[in-house]
Amino acid sequence: MARPAPEVPAWASAVLGSEVTVLRSLRLGGTPWLLRADELRPSDLRADGVPADGVPADGRNVVLRVIAARRAGETETEVAAMTHVARVAQAGLPVPELLGYDLAEQTGYALVLTGQVAGSGVIPAEPDPERLRALGAVAARISSVTLSPTRALPVRYRPIEAEDFARLRREQGAGRPARDVPYWDVVASLSSPPDMGWFPESMAAQGRPDLTQEIMLERRDAFLAAALSQLGADSY
Repeated sequence: MARPAPEVPAWASAVLGSEVTVLRSLRLGGTPWLLRADELRPSDLRADGVPADGVPADGRNVVLRVIAARRAGETETEVAAMTHVARVAQAGLPVPELLGYDLAEQTGYALVLTGQVAGSGVIPAEPDPERLRALGAVAARISSVTLSPTRALPVRYRPIEAEDFARLRREQGAGRPARDVPYWDVVASLSSPPDMGWFPESMAAQGRPDLTQEIMLERRDAFLAAALSQLGADSY
């Protein structure tokens, strides 16, 4: 099984003040990594001294995200976002506890160490109305968080800022400059690679191997076509 470089869990151990064990990858055999720390913190315990729900009695699980040093700016943004939301939203949003971070200054990697949030990222095969309502409620609370742009939290113009999918579409001749279209529907449709790229692999890792490239292309294009049809456009 693939493992992070030895200096990475050693850094996590120093941050936590206890030995850590790499349990497994949480995504496609790589980062982020689920670690087990040998000792519990006071925040892991209930008032009566019993480990809180989801906290193993023999230690605590933590999550370590590792990315290349050249992308340390992304880690800085992630840390700033978690810090800001945790401060203004308090218990209103399921923000993981930020335990430590390194902007490629100590280990040569950009690292974020957080507590493990209860729940699962596995996508159910059938829609779950309760789950969808909960996701919508969290999205609404996120949209209510206000702040002014900073260096670490700049204005973003795309859902995945680093990937200009519109440019990829133009390069592949898959589109043309858009007219005045409904913003959210079109952004949701076009914020994906023209051929869905790595999305099917990502979906498989989240419990949906049935969402093949062909199915995802068909659904994405049908969604976009429906949106454009409402605007009187026949194609895109």
